[in-house]
This record gives sequence, structure tokens and C-alpha cells, in this order.
Amino acid sequence: MKFDPLKTKLAQIETAIAALRPHRKVLRVIVDQGEEAEEKMQAALAEHLSRHPEDAGRAVSDFDWITRLVVPDPRCARLLPASTLLRVLRTRGRRQAQQARRRA
Repeated sequence: MKFDPLKTKLAQIETAIAALRPHRKVLRVIVDQGEEAEEKMQAALAEHLSRHPEDAGRAVSDFDWITRLVVPDPRCARLLPASTLLRVLRTRGRRQAQQARRRA
């Protein structure tokens, strides 16, 4: 068997990296605007612990978190009530019909 210094060095580097940074599990949480992320993280951790009892005793800070913040689309704030929307659509329909008669 031939001695390969590159493979030996690679193995040493991988061992050093594994020793420096232990594996941390990643949990995800989705937070709506105005909600507390910590409360959501606690709930997600409780759900995770119910499915994985081997992680009992770990805290929120022991995990890496992916947090998604849901922000409402500003265009949604301009939505009209249904009655107003129907009136606008009827008016638009009448205008289109009048324009079509003028063209004909």
C-alpha cells in the first residue's frame, strides 16, 4: 500500500473541523409581523422534543434557527370591501360597453 500524504492531511483537517464545530440541529420557525419570535421558538422546540426525546435538556440557544418573517403585502391594505368592488366592476363594465358602442 502506498503512502498518500494528501489523504492523511485531508483526514487531519476534517477531524480538526469536526472538533471545533460540533453538529447543531437546525429548526425553522415562521413568525408573522408583530409576533414574538422567542415564543414561536419555544413552541417549535417543544414540538421537536416531543418527536425527538433524545434532545431533552437542550435549550433554544443550542439550536441553529431559520426564522422567516411574514410581512403583509402593502397592496393588500388597499383592498376594497366587496360592495365597493362590485360597484367599481359594474361601472367599468358600463364604460367598456359605452366605448364599444362608440367605436361601432
